[in-house]
Amino acid sequence: MNTPQTTRFGSLIIAAFVFCIVSLSAAYAQPKGAQPPSTDDRIAMMKKHLSISDDQASKIKPILENQQTAMAKIREENKGKRDEMIKAAQTREDAFEKEMAAVLTPEQNQKWLKGREKAIDTMKKRAGKAK
Repeated sequence: MNTPQTTRFGSLIIAAFVFCIVSLSAAYAQPKGAQPPSTDDRIAMMKKHLSISDDQASKIKPILENQQTAMAKIREENKGKRDEMIKAAQTREDAFEKEMAAVLTPEQNQKWLKGREKAIDTMKKRAGKAK
């Protein structure tokens, strides 16, 4: 027997099911790498892969935040000026690497730089496939 309560309950179940399907579809439809990892995610990765200490993490977090802000500013200021953007970004990257080297041990820094090189190579390969 269909009472107003069972009909309302059934409608709620169907609505919840549709919401879950739409949410999952949106999550899976998002391209891989569409969102860069957060600063906290990057710190967590560095703790895992480089074994940085909590003291190092507290020093690295503002460096990462500053780098993210600086690179966004470079991209914004140099829209449409590819050569200038590359030059400014490289200058900023060099400064960033020096800031990180001041906090990391030589072993951690070497491992971090190798990881960055690998990530850059991966991005270049993906960009080459997109052409």
